[in-house]
Formats: sequence, C-alpha cells, structure tokens
Amino acid sequence: MGASLKILTKGDGPVRVVIADDHAIVRQGVRSILEQLIETHAIEEATNGLEAVAAVKTHQPDLLVLDAAMPMARGIEVLADARRWSPETRVVLLTGFTASGILSEWLEADVEGILLKSCQPEEMEKAFYTVLSGGRYITEDARAMLLDIQNATPLSLREREVLSLIVTGNQNEEI
Repeated sequence: MGASLKILTKGDGPVRVVIADDHAIVRQGVRSILEQLIETHAIEEATNGLEAVAAVKTHQPDLLVLDAAMPMARGIEVLADARRWSPETRVVLLTGFTASGILSEWLEADVEGILLKSCQPEEMEKAFYTVLSGGRYITEDARAMLLDIQNATPLSLREREVLSLIVTGNQNEEI
C-alpha cells in the first residue's frame, strides 16, 4: 500500500464494497488492494451485470467498482440502476476500453472515478482513497483520451450508443 494512504473507514463503521467484473483475476486483484486500503465490512463480487445490480440493491455499498463490459448488462446500464437503487454509492469505472467516446459517456454519466485496467496498484489505491473521501479521480491516461475527444467532431447520443455497442461486441442485428 502507498505510504501516504491510510486505512479508510466511514464515520459509522467499515466500508461496504461491490466489485463487478466478469474476470475472476481482476476481481481478486481489486479485492486485494481494497482489503489493504480500507476496513471493509463486506466485499461482494458480481460476475455479470444482473448480479451487480442485485448486489447493489441488496447491500447498498459505499463503493461500486464496475467494469464497462459484462455479460447480461452493460456497465453503463448497471450504473443507471445503481444510481436508482443506491444513490449514495460512489462508483469507479475500471475498464480495458481506451476509446475516448466510451470514457466520455461514463464521464457524462457522472461516475466518480475512471481507471484503466492497465493502471498500477498504487494509482488504484489513490483513486479508491480519493473517491471514498468524497472526491473524483480520473487516471491521467483517461484524462488525455478525454481531452482528445474535445477536439473531435461531436457524436450524437445515438452515435455514441451505437459506437459503445460495437465496441462491446454487439452485431448489427443486436444494435
């Protein structure tokens, strides 16, 4: 754990967390970092979008670490449901996608943190600490990609939705 970071707790006790990612190795890595950084009451794991929504609804977590692309529901859809069922939950996107349009969509959805899966554990620690402390954290690489999109021709909402669906592997018939 980074030397400057301290163990986090909420005012009323340990932090509740949901980690939603369809890859076990990612969930285990994130869990390991969180267990070192915060005093956790419970860390629930979800392997698909429907499990993620159910976990948020049931556990009302303080933090949701969410993958952008999971089976059964896209991450952005999970985010919308999480906001409805647990509005106080802070959400950090953890994604392998580096398309600025997708990152922009998440930023517009008012996610509290954006991390790329290529980030170092120390950066993940810093992001979780910042977000759980009430701030917003966007990794430097993601910020650079988001700045690039400002210079591009803007896409309509439907164009961004179609682009997102293409990137997540949907076929023309599904889109």
